[in-house]
This record gives sequence, C-alpha cells and structure tokens, in this order.
Amino acid sequence: DETSGENFLFSFEFLPKVSGNYSVEIFAETEFGDASKVLSFEILKHLKLKPKIKQEKFNYELGEKIRFEISVVDEDTGELYPNATIKVFVVDPQGNLTEVSFIEDEIEKGKYYVELDTERAFKPGLYKLKVKLSYISPNPGEVEVEEEVSFAVGLVVINTPKSIYLPGET
Repeated sequence: DETSGENFLFSFEFLPKVSGNYSVEIFAETEFGDASKVLSFEILKHLKLKPKIKQEKFNYELGEKIRFEISVVDEDTGELYPNATIKVFVVDPQGNLTEVSFIEDEIEKGKYYVELDTERAFKPGLYKLKVKLSYISPNPGEVEVEEEVSFAVGLVVINTPKSIYLPGET
C-alpha cells in the first residue's frame, strides 16, 4: 500500500499467514516535527468447503430405501458450514442426470439427508449420487465444488472361494 501526506511518501508490504484484523502505525521524524498514522485493515479468510457424502453400503436391492448423509465441511477447521447451497442429482446407468430432493438437519445446519426409494424409477445397474455445492468466499467470490459417490441397485454379487474356475470345476 502506498500513502502520501503533504510532506512525505512511504510504502510497506505485509504478508500475513492468518486472517484477522490488523493495524500498523507509521511513524516519521522530520525537521518540522514528528508525524504518525495508524492504518487498520482486515485480512479475509478464503473458505475451502467440501461436500462429504456418507452411504450405508454400496449394493442395494430393488425396493430397498437408500439413505445418504451429506455434510458441508470447512476443510481448514473440519466443522460443518451452514451457509452453502447444494443441489443433489442421481446419475443413472445411461448417464442421465435427475435432480432429487433432500432434507436439511434442523439441529446440525450444514448437514443434509437424501432418501431414495428404489421401488420406483430404478432399474438394476450402477448409479451415482452427485452433489453440487456453491458458496461465497471473500476471495475469489462464488465457488462451485462437486463430489459424487457410486452405488449399485439390483445387482447380484456372488462371493466364491476362488477367483478363476476351469470348465467342470465347482
């Protein structure tokens, strides 16, 4: 920052590592007397938020209810952040995107729940739950972040003792 008065000019550089309120006092001695000036300023914290998606399991049967918990977390503090906007989508096996509704936790702001009913509109296959998060950070302004998890509906999983069988082996 550069400041000029009637009789002097000065500049300084300050590189804080922590956000907060700061002040600096500039003091000058001249043949005409002493002068000082206090400058106050605030360093704003850049927010880094991320949606974290929890799911109970990967594979669900047709007709089973699927529940996801989405938490909007400040990556620096690990705390929930309540002032963000989310949109939630299901991506079907063909890649089609459908927006789905969610419920915000009444007590823990910044936590959301999505419940899907696989009885309707789900065919067997691999799906994704995609969360689009947007928020305002002091610098650079509006930020958008996406996160997704995969889940399967109606797929049969068989666990066998061996990974490869020859013809006729059981």
